[in-house]
Amino acid sequence: AELRGKAFASSMVAEFHFVVQGEGSKKLETRVSVDMSNPVDCCIPVKPEEPSVAQDRKKSSQPEAFCLPCATVEPFRSGTWVAKVAKGASVNVDVISFCSHGNGTHSECVGHILKSSQSLLSIGWNPRPLLGILVTVTPVLYKESGETYNNKSKDTDWVLSMSSIKKAVDNATKDFKAYPKYFIEALMIRTKSPPSSLSLLPSPQKRYSHKWSNTNPPYFTKEAASYIGRLPNMKTCLVDLPSVDREDDGGMLIAHHAIFGLKEEMKENEIICPSSRLITESCAFPSSSKLLDGPYVLNLHLSPFSNTDAVPSRPFLHKIFNMK
Repeated sequence: AELRGKAFASSMVAEFHFVVQGEGSKKLETRVSVDMSNPVDCCIPVKPEEPSVAQDRKKSSQPEAFCLPCATVEPFRSGTWVAKVAKGASVNVDVISFCSHGNGTHSECVGHILKSSQSLLSIGWNPRPLLGILVTVTPVLYKESGETYNNKSKDTDWVLSMSSIKKAVDNATKDFKAYPKYFIEALMIRTKSPPSSLSLLPSPQKRYSHKWSNTNPPYFTKEAASYIGRLPNMKTCLVDLPSVDREDDGGMLIAHHAIFGLKEEMKENEIICPSSRLITESCAFPSSSKLLDGPYVLNLHLSPFSNTDAVPSRPFLHKIFNMK
């Protein structure tokens, strides 16, 4: 992507030139004008609390998933010295403990599901702006989806189906005839409760403190994950759920494998996978009344932690107002 910017009194307009791989050896190009002055923050930040608060599910205001511990913060201590100005020290020095997979918006690499150690910062991720699509998808009952997952699934599970996702993508791009699937570098999926179960999902605001553990949140069907994994130039998939897979899936992580482009059996060996794709979970997209479905430029900010498969992340969406 090439970037050209023009500054105005009240805004910053940037023109991006995206060149992607099309059918065969064909290259496809598009130029988009983007408002860089009003980015939409779609992250749930890590919000550490004092251990006595974080460890009390009723008192903690943090999100929580997979029964992972909430993030904690406390002053560094050395003997009787406490690194807190309120305790007489000259500085504040905090010690923070958190788990990326359960404490807010995070991006994870293929190392999340492989025996071979792979750090997110070493997989070849290119931190450039990405051309993406935001879509809103309503979960359907597993028994009514006509699609599959594994033998852990129950008829009463709620899932994101391939047919629902594909229909949402088609609707979001119908006004952009020059926007084939090849331009989808980031697929951003916002979920919405079905009319028959309005309490299934928390509102956008309540996601910042929602307790997901032991609730069996909606998850991707095998066909849905395969559809996403087959998008030819997809770099990252973002979703406002704690995982793309079922909460208790028997350890198969079917959707993760498909989106990363792995065969399911690769979990059991030491193959080093060249995939540089990321999955970004627990996002906080504004409601559709505030942020419409359609194309956006994504800036995905990653926390610079090494030697780990997942890090807290911060997705910013930039509105596209001209595409040619």
